[in-house]
Amino acid sequence: MGRRGGGAAVAAGIRGAWAAIAAIGRTPDRRRAYALAALAVAGASAAMFPAREALGVLNVLLIFLLVSFVLALVAGSGPAAFGAVLAFLAFDFFYIPPYYTFTVARADHVLALFVYLGVAIATGQLVARVRARTEEAEREQRRTALLYELNAALIGDVTLDAILHRIVERVVGVYGAERCRILLPNPDGALAVQAGFPRQTDTAIDRQRLAMATWAMEHRRPAGQSTTGRRVRLPHGLAEEPRTPLRRRETDVLYLPIATARRAVGVLEVAGRPGGGASGRKTSGC
Repeated sequence: MGRRGGGAAVAAGIRGAWAAIAAIGRTPDRRRAYALAALAVAGASAAMFPAREALGVLNVLLIFLLVSFVLALVAGSGPAAFGAVLAFLAFDFFYIPPYYTFTVARADHVLALFVYLGVAIATGQLVARVRARTEEAEREQRRTALLYELNAALIGDVTLDAILHRIVERVVGVYGAERCRILLPNPDGALAVQAGFPRQTDTAIDRQRLAMATWAMEHRRPAGQSTTGRRVRLPHGLAEEPRTPLRRRETDVLYLPIATARRAVGVLEVAGRPGGGASGRKTSGC
């Protein structure tokens, strides 16, 4: 019963820590998305430019509208609206006589421009909302499956080691990390690796990562190291940081406290960004 009780405590803490993993997995790179929108509009403009006289105003509008749809599906509502405005300006500058000015000679072209802008932004927002709701439904489905598997492992006749290995395997499989380890206190009170995935994951912990993991457990707050800023990043607006100096590393690492309502029982270590692991899939929350 003691080992199964420990497994229940670990699993309960995992569910609380999972939300932090999911938040990171869903965080998009907004600058890349807006850059993609600009490149898409520029590419469409360049492709149509040699044949602008043959295409006509209506066909150019339809192609730009298609670009807005694709951007909404791929990048979201903000980049889609940004792309629609860029396409509006490119359409006026390159495809509406007189060319290479923002002056519009014909009244029907003025109407076409503003109708296009309104339709592109409105439909882009609708497509982005459908995309977001579809992704949310997929996340809910994966969340339900994950909870079912964890609960089945907890109530089944399995050992704590089997439960822990199942948890790290699912974190890697759903989150798409490079590797995952669970660190629990040994009899001396120091954190030690109790489970890892892939199976050949090293069980050694260097002093810098051990300091971050210990800090996360003691403060019951997430901590980690990003290769982007080369420094520890603490979510939720925390100002305090571990004092241990950090060296540059090749992969990001995140430490999430496995905590019940009363105490922290261990630390979940997730290395690598979403899509970098064995599964190559992005995560959903649980």
